[in-house]
Amino acid sequence: MKKSCFMTMLCASLMCIGLFSCEKDEVITEVPEPTPEEPAPEPEPAHYVDITYMLNCSEDLLKYVIPQVTYMGDDGKEVTVQITDTEWTQMNNGAHFDVTFGDGLSSSANIMTWTRKLHWEEFPVDDEITVSYIPKADMPEYEKTSVDLFYGDYSIAYHFVDEENGSIISQKDETGDISYTLDETKEELLDLVDKTGEPYFWGTNGSNLIVGADQDMIEEVINLYWRKLIIHVDGNGSYSVSMKIAGENE
Repeated sequence: MKKSCFMTMLCASLMCIGLFSCEKDEVITEVPEPTPEEPAPEPEPAHYVDITYMLNCSEDLLKYVIPQVTYMGDDGKEVTVQITDTEWTQMNNGAHFDVTFGDGLSSSANIMTWTRKLHWEEFPVDDEITVSYIPKADMPEYEKTSVDLFYGDYSIAYHFVDEENGSIISQKDETGDISYTLDETKEELLDLVDKTGEPYFWGTNGSNLIVGADQDMIEEVINLYWRKLIIHVDGNGSYSVSMKIAGENE
């Protein structure tokens, strides 16, 4: 009996030992506290000026010249570009140059435009834009009866932003239709050119009617369209553009 009891207790003890030995120790993994993200720095208040320069020329003028523009690029280096025929577009407002003669006949030329946007973030801004015109090697041959409408000028769109002081300034020049009416008939002007042997030249404010001009005369007229624009912008948005024309001292 004692032996039987002892054996029973021994078996029970072994079973308990087996059960405890099968249990696994609990593994505790410590999760590190998340590192708080640093807030993104606030962007600097915008302070800049964009000036979009628009060179406007009549189709008749562009038959004879290649306009050349020199300006200061965004990297501070001088840039000179010659504007090819494919870079011109019709103005959005469809502007054109018209002359009506005394007999009711008229001549017309579309005004084309080329644009270049300049951007500055450092003030004051002082820049110059020079426009000159190079005679084309393949300009039209001289015809005594030719009538040409030359127009060459510029317009400017100006956009200034100073977020810190809540200042936004936008201005834009517009080039519209140019229209003149002459007392003389077209035939009278052609007769005058024939009798005097001299071309007829009339115009104002960068727009010219030219009748019967030879290539030498055309080149003289082309030189009159030289322009230099002097641009100044202060940090508070104060803005000015002055212009020098052909014949003025630089």
